[in-house]
Amino acid sequence: MLRRPLATGLLGAVALCLSALCSSAEPLQNYFQQLSTLRADFVQTVTAGPNQAPKLSRGRMVLERPGRFRWDYEAPYEQVIVSDGDRVWHYDADLEQVTVQRLDESMDTTPLALLMGRAPLEESFLVKSIGRDEGQDWFELTPRGSESQFNRIRVALREGELSGLELDDALGTNTRLRFDRMERNKAIDPAEFEFVPPAGADVVGDG
Repeated sequence: MLRRPLATGLLGAVALCLSALCSSAEPLQNYFQQLSTLRADFVQTVTAGPNQAPKLSRGRMVLERPGRFRWDYEAPYEQVIVSDGDRVWHYDADLEQVTVQRLDESMDTTPLALLMGRAPLEESFLVKSIGRDEGQDWFELTPRGSESQFNRIRVALREGELSGLELDDALGTNTRLRFDRMERNKAIDPAEFEFVPPAGADVVGDG
C-alpha cells in the first residue's frame, strides 16, 4: 500500500525535473529557432593542454543558415574559411594553399552544425542551463552522437544575443570564442559566400 504513493511521487518529481529542464533551455532553443543570419567580430582562444600557452586569434564572421558562412581570421595569421552551401574553402595565406571539402564532410561532427541549424537543437544535443555568470546566461550542450569531435559545448547568451562559445574536444583542447558587434537576421550579400582561390595558390581536396 505504501509503494504506490511513493512511485507516484517519484514519477511526478521526474516529470517536474524534465519540465524545468525544458523551460531552462528554452531561451537557447528559441534563439537558434529564430536565427537566419548572423554577423559578428570574434576573438578565439585555443588551449591545447594544461601546460600549453593559449593561442589567440581574431577576425570577423558571417553566416546564413542553413549552409553558408565565412570566417575571416585577421590576426595573427590571415586565413579565410568560406562555404557556399555545397563546398568549404580553407585558405591559408602564409602557405598559399586552399583546401576544399564538401560541406557535409567538414561540418556534421563539428560545432558548425550547431550554428548552421541543419537539425533542431534538441535532436543533436542534450541541453541544460548551467547558470548565469558576468551577465551571461550559460547553457551546456552534450552531443548525442558518438561521432562528434567535441565532448561538450557551452553557449552564452547576453541579453538574448549570442556572446560566447566554449568547446572541449576528446584530445583535451579547449577553444573559446567571444563575439562582439553582433548583427542578427539582417540581409547579407550572397557575394560574401563566394570564394575564388588567389592566383598562384595551390588547391587541394574536392575542388
